[in-house]
Amino acid sequence: MKKISLIILGCLFLIPGSLTSNDTCGRTASIRYVKGTAYRTINGRWAQIYRPGSVLTQNDYLKTGSNSRVELRFDDGSLVQIGSNSTISLSQYNRTNTGRNADIRLQNGSIYANVRRLRRGHNFRVTTASGVAGVRGTKFFVSLDQKKTMKVEVYKGKVEVSAKDAKVLVNKGQQTQVKYGNTPDKPNSLTSERRIEWSQDEDE
Repeated sequence: MKKISLIILGCLFLIPGSLTSNDTCGRTASIRYVKGTAYRTINGRWAQIYRPGSVLTQNDYLKTGSNSRVELRFDDGSLVQIGSNSTISLSQYNRTNTGRNADIRLQNGSIYANVRRLRRGHNFRVTTASGVAGVRGTKFFVSLDQKKTMKVEVYKGKVEVSAKDAKVLVNKGQQTQVKYGNTPDKPNSLTSERRIEWSQDEDE
């Protein structure tokens, strides 16, 4: 099955317990805010999240219910918000001699990310069922609907979206979509920026 990933190049974040033999340090991403109903996996079983503070590790899953959201804060200051009725997994979250790697897999729903500028050789991905995108510190929104159509909106920086060996560069103020099994659409202008509500200032 073809996959869509958002790849963000740069210095990123790691979680204790996710390191390989080539890793030199562990990093953490913590849940800083929970609204509504949300669950995470603990030892392979779903457990409800009642309050912020817990840490996600590689291969953990997280899901939200209706009118719910979860905010994650990475130790480099990057923020990720998981929207309502969404399911994600941290399928890769480690550091090796070649760089730091993170792969957030979006199974359904939406993610908004405010990623700090990243250094060369480091990777951040948001993977869905249809392609790949890459950035260097940016604000962007990704959603995946029931028909496996992926939408990408860029509010700051640039995102490269690729699928089926085709790539498009999505600049600030633009959007694109990828229908399952197809190449990315030509980017077009956003009519308005999506309003994202945060529990506290994004830049704190």
